[in-house]
Amino acid sequence: MANVPPIVAVFNAKGGVGKTTTVTNLATCLAAFGRKVLVIDMDAQGNASTSFAMSTLPRIGTYDLVTGKSTLAEVVIPTLFAGLSIVAATDDLGIIDVEVAISANKQGVLRNLLADTAGTYDLVLVDCPPAMGAMTVNALVSAHAVLVPANPTPFAHDGLMRTWRVVKRLHASLNPALFVLGVLITLAEDEHEDRWEIDRVIHAELGKLVYDIQVAHDTPTYVNAASHGLPAVVYAPTSPSAREHLDLAERLLAAEPRLKRVVEGLVADPPLPPRRSRAEAENQLAAWHADVRERGLFAKRMNVPEIGVEPTPALFGEDEPEAHGCSSRQLTIAAGLGAVIGATAAIVVPLLAAL
Repeated sequence: MANVPPIVAVFNAKGGVGKTTTVTNLATCLAAFGRKVLVIDMDAQGNASTSFAMSTLPRIGTYDLVTGKSTLAEVVIPTLFAGLSIVAATDDLGIIDVEVAISANKQGVLRNLLADTAGTYDLVLVDCPPAMGAMTVNALVSAHAVLVPANPTPFAHDGLMRTWRVVKRLHASLNPALFVLGVLITLAEDEHEDRWEIDRVIHAELGKLVYDIQVAHDTPTYVNAASHGLPAVVYAPTSPSAREHLDLAERLLAAEPRLKRVVEGLVADPPLPPRRSRAEAENQLAAWHADVRERGLFAKRMNVPEIGVEPTPALFGEDEPEAHGCSSRQLTIAAGLGAVIGATAAIVVPLLAAL
């Protein structure tokens, strides 16, 4: 489709490997380099959304976009960082698979929903959920490239191999333009007993697809940044984490010509807008750090639960469920949950049948 910006899905079939951390910090660094970036949070947890000084999830967002209830212009939210915008997750995003199952309407394909925005955004980063549901399939069918965060642990290696097979299957069936942009080793701990052996195996299996940079397991920086609702590169712009994500941003910027060729169906590299230097990007992160400090965000705890807040409302409303029966809403939801099992299988199993 013409006039669509390059779409990069950040995906791994294994959870807990740093997908959201990669999306939020990479997007911020790309904006620091002068690129106009759109983040789309397709993960129902909404952690990417609350990493941009957003204390609560908005009323409308990704759910409304992909179900056709709202336009892209209606759901885009500018962040505090110039050039970086987000389509946030909402509470409703967690039930979209159910709604797809019980509705005759098809959800909008993300690439179509981004039509005619190439002049508005240079790059789109999609934070994908790990499960192969409707949102993940939508993202991978729409994306031009996949960035795969993976940490060097046994279970995460298995997830990386599943991810590789999923991408190959989608490339062969629904999205022949899709390619793996790179594999980023994240949450790397030198003290981990088998860390270097697993790292060696990943490099042997995937070769040059594995980036020569790694993101260390800097728990204090990431936890403190998350508690303030900020990307780590803004919370601590001179930290090793910031340097590593700036390195990653430079790798992605080096791949821009290939991305643009794929998007536009070109043979030769197209012209690209100028970008800031590494020193200018570092200065921009420092300026954003000063700005959020002046706004008082370092004095707030946005993503830390508090004791004594009102309890979560009952799942089915104020009425307690009957001891020996179910309300009509319970039955409706139960029916939807049953239907989603078949619907998810219908979407996912044909794609993964050859895995």
